[in-house]
Amino acid sequence: MVEGIQPLLLKASDQGIEQAKSAWFNSASQIIESQGLPTSLATIHNFLEGEPIDQQEFQKICAALELNWQEVADLSDSPNHQPDSSQSQSPLPPPPPPIKPFSAKVIASLRKRCCQKLQKTSAQLALLSGHSLTVEELEFDVYLVSKISRDIYINFDTYLETFDQRQEFERFGLGDRQQRIAGLKAIKDYPKLMVLGKAGSGKSAFLRHLALSCCQKKVHGQLIPILIDLPTLVDYEKGIQKQIQQILELSDLNQVEKLLNSGQLFLLLDGLDEGTLQYRKDLQFKIRSFSQRYYKNRFVLTCRTQITDYTLPTFTNVEIAELNIEQIKQFTKNWFKQTGENLNERKELAKQLITELTLSENKAIQDLASNPLWLDAICGVFDKLRTLPKRRFEFYDESLEFFLRKN
Repeated sequence: MVEGIQPLLLKASDQGIEQAKSAWFNSASQIIESQGLPTSLATIHNFLEGEPIDQQEFQKICAALELNWQEVADLSDSPNHQPDSSQSQSPLPPPPPPIKPFSAKVIASLRKRCCQKLQKTSAQLALLSGHSLTVEELEFDVYLVSKISRDIYINFDTYLETFDQRQEFERFGLGDRQQRIAGLKAIKDYPKLMVLGKAGSGKSAFLRHLALSCCQKKVHGQLIPILIDLPTLVDYEKGIQKQIQQILELSDLNQVEKLLNSGQLFLLLDGLDEGTLQYRKDLQFKIRSFSQRYYKNRFVLTCRTQITDYTLPTFTNVEIAELNIEQIKQFTKNWFKQTGENLNERKELAKQLITELTLSENKAIQDLASNPLWLDAICGVFDKLRTLPKRRFEFYDESLEFFLRKN
């Protein structure tokens, strides 16, 4: 340092502190393991407390947290000292110009445009049977899932010894289930959600349900719902922004940036588990950085339970809950209502199936009914036979024939 010139100092703004603490407390272990501490713990403490620190140290910490330092810094009241001699020093870069948000009228227009598209593309849920159900009539619950202790990765052999393969194979590597709550409540309570679930559990249907619920102002009614199928992204570097631009029919990516920076979007990202391992890792890194940069928005991401290599520490994990008895009844009634012309006859068939599912002799089939994929098959087989097979292998045989005939 040149004698007589004091270092440039920066401190985080109140909003920047909140953003940085969220990133640090959720990512500290990964940062330390992968690249070590960006600076001393004392400097990091001062940074997180909003105390002035050296500009270079400030920028190092922000880079490690994958944050834009100019968005974190309080540049309106910079605590820099002036040099006590006539020697020159590089000025602090000016803050980016303030972004004027879209007017309420423009946001309402974009919401309407987006919701009209969603109503056309996502209002009906296509089933493997070839039938479809109205998404708005479905209900979803989720379990909060505890974070996995790092001891599992350190003492993996011990974890395997206590692991119940028969009961927990499809939940391998997940934390314990906690409270079961309504899906809409989870969305209201947590700004970033990772929705986990085994194949056929209804993850994609849940996202469509959320998008339409947003359009109906049942949840985040002031935001614009954006539903993106992640496997369709050709370029994950700018793919999300380009998808938003296309969905909202915006003229350029600057308008997308404006929406993201002002926190106007409800982003529903489906299918993190698709693609090769390297593609998933690259995409996860992009989403992690993207969600921290545009933290004002709401995020929901889906992934199969069997894909356990995700690393999104700022997201709250939930798991799609199995259908309860009331949800099974509602699904069954909707299925028969949508698949025939004689409504009275279809209503009676639904009632008969619900009765048979409650019989103890059909316990094996009843257990399968908690999964929407299998419940679709159960309805189809019952519609054909007017009764349920007594043995599970007979049901599987009939289900296979049913799906092959429909497809």
